Parts: sequence; structure tokens; C-alpha cells
Amino acid sequence: MPMQTIGEIAAGLRRAVASQAYAQARGLVPAYCAALEREFRSQPPSSPEARRIAEEARDLYQWLARAVIADRARCAAALRRLSKLTAYLQSGAPTPHTYSLEG
Repeated sequence: MPMQTIGEIAAGLRRAVASQAYAQARGLVPAYCAALEREFRSQPPSSPEARRIAEEARDLYQWLARAVIADRARCAAALRRLSKLTAYLQSGAPTPHTYSLEG
């Protein structure tokens, strides 16, 4: 199996996070870090290419963090909405009949 490029792994990370496949994303992180290290080691530290690699890595990590935080906020909002439904699910509350509803 040929070694994936850093760009291919980054694209896989973005796809996994965008589709909420966090286990898959977690599995890609070590591969991305290894590829990133290989890329850095292949360049002189102060070269424009090393700077570009670092900027792309930073941009990827920032995008991943924003995407995960946004998804977490969506999940928290959904849980808050569900928790409001518990008043309707309590066993002591009488079940309304359709003929007793107004409106």
C-alpha cells in the first residue's frame, strides 16, 4: 500500500470531521503527524516551503477545532431541547386527550 501524502491525509481528516466520523479522524491524526514530521525534515527549517507546511498544518488544526466545537454546540443544543421534553414524559402527568385540547 503506497504511503499517503500529507495532503491526502489532511483531506481525509476534513472529510471525517465534516461527516462526524470522529473515530476515523482520531485514527488519522497519528498518520498526519508522521507525514507532517516527514515533510518538515525534508525541508531546511527557514525555507519558504517549511513555512508553507507549517501554515497549512495550523490552518488544518484551526479548522478541525472550529468544526468540532460547532458540532459539540449543536449536540448540546439538541440535548437541551430533549431535556425540555421530560416534563411531558413524567408518569404522574395525565395524558391529554385530543378532545380536551384547545386551539
